[in-house]
Amino acid sequence: MRLSFLTRACAFGGSLVALAAIAVAAPRTISQASFTAGTGGAEAALLNDPYTVFTGLANNSNQFILTEDTTTPTQDDRVLFNFVPEAINNSFDSNALPTVVRTVTETDVAGPGSSRTLSVTVTGTGDLWPTGLATGGVPLTRGGFGIGLVLPASINGGTGSEGLAWDGATITALSMDFVDQTGPTNGVAIPLSFLNSPTAWNGVFGVVFSDSTSPTGVTGFNTTLIRLNVVYTPVPEPTTIACLLPLSGLVLRRRR
Repeated sequence: MRLSFLTRACAFGGSLVALAAIAVAAPRTISQASFTAGTGGAEAALLNDPYTVFTGLANNSNQFILTEDTTTPTQDDRVLFNFVPEAINNSFDSNALPTVVRTVTETDVAGPGSSRTLSVTVTGTGDLWPTGLATGGVPLTRGGFGIGLVLPASINGGTGSEGLAWDGATITALSMDFVDQTGPTNGVAIPLSFLNSPTAWNGVFGVVFSDSTSPTGVTGFNTTLIRLNVVYTPVPEPTTIACLLPLSGLVLRRRR
């Protein structure tokens, strides 16, 4: 997979997204942008929380471009965080036909020490970043992924609560995995600065990948899997904290 450049993306009204950019190949530049994200993401319970998912392309200004039929969608683009595969609206193939069936799945598994890794995976029956599409006569060569964005009403699945719920657990790392015609590419590091906060995340995330060395950028490589990995340290359960408090008091008494 060609992943020369990394760009942050956040929802900015409807389906377009304002972005801040990071280049991972020289010259390296960073520019910040303001944006309007989806609402929600502050709930304490993660299980069965609704959130929106975006896969598509981006223009040369790093604005997300929807590559799906929003007039007669097959599904909306909102799913529940419940570890059950859920279909979202079909996306376009290289002929701008909605033939690519997309499925979203979540996992949350134990990692080293007390850490855990939450993953959101989108798979497609065809290329999630197809080549040959254009906007305003300009080819679209950048690929995007996001969660918690405000999408057009026909695919937003309701109003509000677009962000993924988060209980204040500290996020310590972000990475992404891909599968395309060259095979798997795992562990592409994403800066924590792409989140609003690693300790009070609002459940919104967006990123754009581009490659200026390829005529088609990152498109046309039959990308059939895109995964976001969020490594975090869970918030201690209240019962655990309650059990620890008497022990600390006992230690203090013994020191007197």
